Amino acid sequence: MSKWSTIKSIRRASLKARERVNIRWNRVRAEQAKMDAAPMPSRRIVERHVVIRDEVRVREAVFYADDRPCDVRRKLKSIRGIW
Repeated sequence: MSKWSTIKSIRRASLKARERVNIRWNRVRAEQAKMDAAPMPSRRIVERHVVIRDEVRVREAVFYADDRPCDVRRKLKSIRGIW
């Protein structure tokens, strides 16, 4: 294989890779634009717990109306973890 054909094959592979990346990024941008355009669901706050310890460590847990029980347990566990 001559030097010129090697350079051509590298350039061709590079162009194909660039095209694949551009296609992927265009798809990602389209998905992101679709998500940005979608209306955000209103989440109603049911409870808010704030724990302050020694004016250094502060944790806050916000419970929403659509939280599942496992979400509530996880948030409470994060508050208990600072003691």
